[in-house]
This record gives sequence, structure tokens and C-alpha cells, in this order.
Amino acid sequence: SGLTFPPAATDAMKERKNEKPFSLWVNWETKVISFSPDEGFEELRFQTHEEKLRFAIARGNEGFGIQ
Repeated sequence: SGLTFPPAATDAMKERKNEKPFSLWVNWETKVISFSPDEGFEELRFQTHEEKLRFAIARGNEGFGIQ
């Protein structure tokens, strides 16, 4: 007999599995943030969209450009 989960729990698990990560790409040398992958940029993943935007705004306040 296998484990069974209530429907609400399985729905939540499916939602988390299907979630796309909230990513930004940063080029630390040129101080540029991108919302799309680009050569020379490091991908950073965030737990929430809000966390991603807070990071982008904070870097913008530090002089980072956005492409």
C-alpha cells in the first residue's frame, strides 16, 4: 500500500513542480542585469517574482544597467 495525499496537497505539489524559476541574468563585469539569458551573464534564481524584482531594483540603485 502506497502513500496517498489529499487532493489539495497533490494540487500544490503539481503547481510547485510546474513552476518556472524566477530568474535574472547578471553580468558582474559590465554591471548589467538582463531578464533573458545572454552570453557572459550568470543566471540567478529567486523563490518569488517579488524577490527577483527587489534584487533588480537594488542593483539598479547601485548603478547596474538593465537590458
